[in-house]
Amino acid sequence: MCAADPDGQHHHELPSTQGLSKTQLLWRLPVVAEGQESILATCTAATAKPPAEVQWSTASARQPLSLTTSTNTTLNPDDTATVRVHLKGEPSRVIQQQEVQCLVNHTTLSQQKADPYQLDVHSDIVKEYEEEEEEVNEEEEEVEEAPEVEEEAEEEQEEDEADKEDEVDEEEREHVEGSEGETKPRTKYITNIAPPKLPDGEKLDFDDLHRKRLEKDFNDLQSLIEMHFSSRQKEEEELVALRSRIEHRRADRAEQQRVRAEQNIERQARLAEERTRREEEAKLRAEEDARKKNVFSNKAFGGYIQKGDVKKGKKLTGREKKTKALLERRKPLNIDHLNQERLAEKSRELWQWLRQLHAEKFDLAEKLKRQKYDVNVLRNRVSDHQRGSKVAKATRGAKKLR
Repeated sequence: MCAADPDGQHHHELPSTQGLSKTQLLWRLPVVAEGQESILATCTAATAKPPAEVQWSTASARQPLSLTTSTNTTLNPDDTATVRVHLKGEPSRVIQQQEVQCLVNHTTLSQQKADPYQLDVHSDIVKEYEEEEEEVNEEEEEVEEAPEVEEEAEEEQEEDEADKEDEVDEEEREHVEGSEGETKPRTKYITNIAPPKLPDGEKLDFDDLHRKRLEKDFNDLQSLIEMHFSSRQKEEEELVALRSRIEHRRADRAEQQRVRAEQNIERQARLAEERTRREEEAKLRAEEDARKKNVFSNKAFGGYIQKGDVKKGKKLTGREKKTKALLERRKPLNIDHLNQERLAEKSRELWQWLRQLHAEKFDLAEKLKRQKYDVNVLRNRVSDHQRGSKVAKATRGAKKLR
């Protein structure tokens, strides 16, 4: 932006970097910009015409101040606004005359008349000045209360004051460098180092010192070499012991595997022998069962023939007869020791036996029906024969009576 002179002309000036500090100014300029509704820009304060002087007292230094003027200015968004601020202290002496940064806020007004300028100042330099004044006042009070202070204390106090002033100057210098935008490294001063004092009396023998130093280094190196070789020997001994343990474990493991293999072979042979023995026993048992089955089947078919030959004994009830017959026919199944093939063969044998029983039952049922039919036929013939004989007798008797 630009600043307007009383004659209405605009002066464009480059921002100056001399005397800048961390003092922050917020300058609000309500201006009219053609074709712009709201613009926010940042400017650097330089020299203004006429200069603006801002004064304050120590009590109100921390409060923002306002600077009013009735100048109406129409500015463009690319112009630069400049202002110079004179900072003054209580004794009406200039603390610092500087050019500061400001923030300009462009806003569109409904009227062509601009509002007054408002300048908000927050200065770190004023605070430092106030702190310095307070320290000076406190020191003066202490001097008045204790007039009998020694010269050494006064000298120390003066040195402290000088250090504080140096610190204040350094801080001001840092403020100026920060506002310029240049980062310069801070110089560090090294205190004077006093050289070591040589002992009085006898002269030092540097050759002897060098020789002793070499002997000490040689002894240290010798001890390190001995420690290295001793540690290396221990490591080699541990490695040999470890290898021997590994070989011993391998031999033990091989022996254990050999014993386990032998035990496994013996177990497999024992299982094979037991399996063959069980198969033979099962085969013999199956043959015996088949022979008994044939015997029982023959007894079941020809039992009624042999009833007359059986000696008469105690008469059995029907339930007892049925139980006895079932006990004779039913045989216990001994299949715990059979394998899958033998179980299949056993199931086929039981199926054949059941089929034979059903066939015999069917044959007996048919035979019973036939016998019942024959009995009925014979009974009918007998009854017919008897009826015919009675009729013949009756006719014979009637003829005789006649």
